[in-house]
Amino acid sequence: MRVALGVLASLAMIGGVAACTEVSTNPSVVVALEVHAPQLPAVVQGDTMRDSTGTPAPLVAIAFNGRNDTIPDAPVRFIALDSGVISVDSVTGLVVARDTTGQSRVIVSAGTLQSVPLTIQVTRAPDSLQAVSPLSDTLVYVLGFDSTTAFQVRLSHLVSPADTLVPVPNYLVQYAIVDPPGLPSDTAHVVILNDSRAPAHADTTDAQGMASRRLLVPRSPAAGALPPDSVVVEVTAFKQDRAHTPVPGSPVRFTVQLQQATKK
Repeated sequence: MRVALGVLASLAMIGGVAACTEVSTNPSVVVALEVHAPQLPAVVQGDTMRDSTGTPAPLVAIAFNGRNDTIPDAPVRFIALDSGVISVDSVTGLVVARDTTGQSRVIVSAGTLQSVPLTIQVTRAPDSLQAVSPLSDTLVYVLGFDSTTAFQVRLSHLVSPADTLVPVPNYLVQYAIVDPPGLPSDTAHVVILNDSRAPAHADTTDAQGMASRRLLVPRSPAAGALPPDSVVVEVTAFKQDRAHTPVPGSPVRFTVQLQQATKK
């Protein structure tokens, strides 16, 4: 499940209330709920939900009254619908993953009001980041045509004592152009894209633990903005700790030589 960081996850549903029912004007009565999605795509098994800095991060719910004003300290409660995968503090919203992987749903309630379920993913702790695409490549580009090349990596968990690697799904992996330094982040030069061909410098691993992004040389560079002779892209995954520890193997460095096709 690819998740956009900090985006609204769900709005409350008012079940069984007729459309003509008058909304309460009492400023302390909750008539709507917002639940914000976690910053990271998944919680590591046996750990607490954290933000991108490694700090424990409870789920956030915001209550609104009939005037669309927020209600501070509203009596909202968090409930895990699948308690075999996670537990959640009903008051604070802090999620703790059990020692297993999978997914669970959490709802927020306030009186008879209940939010749409929010899905929480639980994944393995990553122990290895490895390149799948060649570390060194050449991209021949033709002016007037988009030219791209892919950077694919695999994130894995080490199973002991068998010493085998298994995939780590639903985990954030970051991509960055590190050379040439200070390269403008616009499509007049080169840009990192997602599968929808939109600029993106992160990906969430799939069921096989794979993450992928592409480097684009645009078809119509601005005058004087031809791409550099080479580009170095670093791919990094971090453990979910406060030290922001890189996963072993990070960063993976891909070097691409860029050559303009010669006219025949």
